[in-house]
Amino acid sequence: MKKGWVVAIAAVPVVVIAAVAGVALSFDPNGQKDRIVEAVRRATGRDLTLAGPVRLGWSLTPTLEAEDVSFANMPSGSRPAMATAGRVEFQVKLLPLLSHRVELAQVTLVRPDILIETDANGRGNWQFERAAPAPSATQSPSTPGTRTQTILDRLVVDAGRVTWHDGVTGRTIVADLPSATLQGGDGPVHLVAQAQSSGTAVTLDATLGTIPQLTGAVAGPWPVKLVAAIGNATLAVTGTADPVARTLSGRVEGAVPDLAQLGGLLQRQDWPALHDIQFAATLPAAGGLPQDVSLHLGASDLGRYMPGATLGHLSLTWPAGQPARLDADGSMAGAPWKIGSGLVPAGTTGAGLRGLSVSSAFGDAAGDLAVLSAPRPALRGTLVSNRLDLDAIRTVFARPAPAAAPAPTAPAPNAPPAALAPARVFSDTPLPWARLNAADADLQLSIATLRLGGAEYHNATGHIVLQNGALRVDPASVQAPEGRVDFSASADANAPAPPVALALRSAAFALDPLMQAFGLPTGSDATAELDVALHATGATPHALAATLDGHVGIALVDGDVSNAALSAALGDIMRMAGARLDTNGRSHVRCLAIQADARAGQISLPALKLDTSRLLLEGGGTVNLSDETMALRLRPLLRLGGAGVSAPVRLDGSIRHPTAALDAANGTGRVGVVIGGLAGSAENCTAELTAARDGRAGPLPAEAAAGKPPKPADLLRSLLR
Repeated sequence: MKKGWVVAIAAVPVVVIAAVAGVALSFDPNGQKDRIVEAVRRATGRDLTLAGPVRLGWSLTPTLEAEDVSFANMPSGSRPAMATAGRVEFQVKLLPLLSHRVELAQVTLVRPDILIETDANGRGNWQFERAAPAPSATQSPSTPGTRTQTILDRLVVDAGRVTWHDGVTGRTIVADLPSATLQGGDGPVHLVAQAQSSGTAVTLDATLGTIPQLTGAVAGPWPVKLVAAIGNATLAVTGTADPVARTLSGRVEGAVPDLAQLGGLLQRQDWPALHDIQFAATLPAAGGLPQDVSLHLGASDLGRYMPGATLGHLSLTWPAGQPARLDADGSMAGAPWKIGSGLVPAGTTGAGLRGLSVSSAFGDAAGDLAVLSAPRPALRGTLVSNRLDLDAIRTVFARPAPAAAPAPTAPAPNAPPAALAPARVFSDTPLPWARLNAADADLQLSIATLRLGGAEYHNATGHIVLQNGALRVDPASVQAPEGRVDFSASADANAPAPPVALALRSAAFALDPLMQAFGLPTGSDATAELDVALHATGATPHALAATLDGHVGIALVDGDVSNAALSAALGDIMRMAGARLDTNGRSHVRCLAIQADARAGQISLPALKLDTSRLLLEGGGTVNLSDETMALRLRPLLRLGGAGVSAPVRLDGSIRHPTAALDAANGTGRVGVVIGGLAGSAENCTAELTAARDGRAGPLPAEAAAGKPPKPADLLRSLLR
């Protein structure tokens, strides 16, 4: 509950009415409007407008009535008037006037419209700047006059409206007040109100400090006792408010059957549909973290934030003088999960999870984490997992397939041409490097069994450090089914052209994940040696590609590769050579050797060789990543039994849209097509494999068994198939 709501209901009418009453009782009210307005200006620093008549009815409790009243807002307010009213009535006790006391027995506001707001700097319009009183004709400036004390016994609101506007966030809440009563006098203020906002009923019963305390005339803390109902939600507060320190100490308790029902009241439609919320906490007088906390959340559907996720229950307990404890359970895609952890302070600016334990059908984790908020957000800790199934997690979070696009229609006459597909492979759109400066991290990770891409990896470890925008992953390693993989990476978002580095080395890495990474069909049964060391600088993908330095080496010996993958990668080249690859089944690969060296975005291929049971491919050339062009010369040979068909091919032009053409033999301008006996000939891959391994020794392919010469009919059938 904003303090401004209470202060406005109490302070605005009291200040205005008290000034009016002190002047108007002894004079004809309509003849004294100017004096009334001036009294209000001295008391508040604001203008009061009395557009309607002012009447005074004499009795034991005289009644002063003013119609069409308006009270000015602060200069930086969102509208000229802070408060307006169709009619204001107040009754004044006579006897206290003899003691220079103005006691208002009752003030009635009919159809008031009160705006409580803060400006862009957070200043509230209930904070008045009182003008210094002008000396009277019978009083010297040096002699203080007798000050009149004003007391309000009862304030009644009839058919009113109160608007809260936050000038910092721009959020506005409007509440209709069918009725409200404020009991004041010399003692604490007692406020009872009924309101309606955004279709939600609100009731309030609050006992607060005295009117001088609420208006700031008397400094110091004041007591708070509040019971509120917002729809089906309830809130109870008992304690002390300190307006100087801006703190509230005491006990807070509440219950919210459905949190989403409060979204309309607070104009937040994105609130989660959490149910059966019960909370209680003790707020210390000196500020700081709450104590003796208890929080309970009941069964809730979290599918809006995590597909297929539900919350069974969540409980947070923090008994006074003891460690806090968090426990929760639920389900994800029908599989149960459970979390438990102790909560401990992490310095003076954060909280820690000690003894964290997570278990689910997707895996488990345990360890200690610390979340810090200063001097900048940070996450630090250690996590250990016995099992983690990334394939299952990816399935749960996979986005649904997009709906099929409608059939294209014929363009209208004189219609503008359709937008062309992007010409670049590497975009010039800046990468979100600033996100690396959002927080820091220092995490040690260890996973005993990791499932990814249908394969199981073991003993995965990694150290991730993010410090002031500089990211480093080093060391990191995993035991793949075929062998150990070592990995490291770094990036620094602070430089105008952020430097990026990547290194990966493995003596045996499954080929299918590489195929998948390049969008090629899977289904291969082969392992490759990888040797990758690359670094670049740039704020965009294109800038990184244009500055790429380093090398990539891929070596594969005696494995089976999917023909669909070979056809997808080399089909265009083979068609240029007048041959076709069969997409069914797999081909045995005697060797695959690729050596790519990069310097300032210029890629050279000194070693490129693929020798399979159906295809022999050799070649080389260059690729310019800066202007995204290529110049490759390839010599494919399709094996047909013991014979073969070969035609050299040249690939030129852009990487996205290369131009393929038959290459003139020996630069003579003639195209050569060779059909010859290849039975028993085994290619020697030693030189290319050694280059791909950066000079290191490694396994070589077994010699191919000599095949029998093909029959002419078989050769012809292969050519025409």
